[in-house]
Formats: sequence, structure tokens, C-alpha cells
Amino acid sequence: KGIEDAPPPIEPPPPKAQGWMRKRGENNTGWRNRYFCVFEDEHSSMLYYYGSKEMAQRMMDLGDETHKGCLDLHGVEKMCVHKDKADVVLDLVTGSRTRHFFTSE
Repeated sequence: KGIEDAPPPIEPPPPKAQGWMRKRGENNTGWRNRYFCVFEDEHSSMLYYYGSKEMAQRMMDLGDETHKGCLDLHGVEKMCVHKDKADVVLDLVTGSRTRHFFTSE
């Protein structure tokens, strides 16, 4: 692709929340460390996850699509929060998937 075919840079607002959590999906059931950012504006609330804090910062600074995945929080149909020993577990259910996250207190 030429430069004129490249997608425009992403211009997210400053994150409302960010930090490290572990994520597990339905297909890839191993727990993975991911750096998360929640971006919110008048039209959407999005949770993006990255392989590193540096990749999150690169998207915020340069608009590069560096995220490993994202979730439209308006599409969450059910949210469950529970404790598993010292961990706080968050399950987010959408019509197509369930995503599991946890962080130590």
C-alpha cells in the first residue's frame, strides 16, 4: 500500500484508566499480561489492550494501531466481579464472547 492508502492515525482522548491486568479469552485460555487503557468520549467507551505500556504510549502519541485487541464497553451485556483469593476477577460478556481479566489488589 502507498502512503495515500494508509489508514488515518487513531486519535484517542486521554485514557480514563490504565494499568496492567491479566487477560484470558475463550479461544486462548492461557493468562496473558496486558496493558489496558480505557478511552471514553461522547460517542464511545473503549477498552484497548496492548502487549506493553510502550505500545499503548505509541498509539496515544503517534496514532499507530499498536493494540492487540479492543472491546466496546457499550456492547457488554453482563459484567461479573468476584474475588479469587487475593485477586479481583472481572468477566465481561458480549453477544459473541466472554473475556476474563484479573488483577491483584
